[in-house]
Amino acid sequence: MSTTIRNGAVDMLKLIAVLAMVIDHSRFFFPEYRNVLVTIGRLAFPIFAFVVAFNLSNAYKSGRDDIIDKYSINLAIFAVISEIPHEMLLRINSDIELMNIMFTLFAGLVVTILYASENKLYLRGVVLPVFLLCLAVYQDGFEYGILGIMIVPSMFLMMQTESKLKKTMFLLIGIVLAVLCNLQYMKVVIGFYGLFNSFTTPLIISSAFALVLCFMATQFKMINIKAPKMGKWMYWFYPVHMLFIALALKL
Repeated sequence: MSTTIRNGAVDMLKLIAVLAMVIDHSRFFFPEYRNVLVTIGRLAFPIFAFVVAFNLSNAYKSGRDDIIDKYSINLAIFAVISEIPHEMLLRINSDIELMNIMFTLFAGLVVTILYASENKLYLRGVVLPVFLLCLAVYQDGFEYGILGIMIVPSMFLMMQTESKLKKTMFLLIGIVLAVLCNLQYMKVVIGFYGLFNSFTTPLIISSAFALVLCFMATQFKMINIKAPKMGKWMYWFYPVHMLFIALALKL
């Protein structure tokens, strides 16, 4: 998931997201620590969504339509590649039918591209509303649903505006979406224990902190942090690590 200009802070964020994802998935090996591992893992998706928005924002600002096309194709291809390993992992201890997270990121990317299109009358005025309606109808198939999908365009809008007020507004919208997209799976727990409890409060903090960290790292130009280059191998890491975990658990 490269950008036109490599940003050290974004590489750092990608690394944090990958580590958080691996920690989250390690719950299959250590179910007794599930709550702690899942809480740490909630950092991953908001950061990945932020990175997608960041890369799109950079590409639009530099006028690189070719990068946008390539980025879209890569996300779509690896969403498909990742589905079988994802299903193998998901079926181990769950009957939930959800597509892998790359489909959610890809849907967010498409929403953002349609909104940012110069063809405001057709793509933004007609295609985008229809696409959003379809997402709303079929959101149960997407991990984190439409709430998760909309984090990408909200972060994109934050990066595109020069207004500090609007930046703050879109950041807050993104944080609310990140929190709600996690809490939507905790309805039973919330029904028993209320909104803030030992299960939900850590998730709320983790989800909100993820985007605050992204904002601090990129908007305040913290780019001198040394992190390994997080290049195209990240695309392969997602399906391969899920396949490894699924096979290891069957041994």
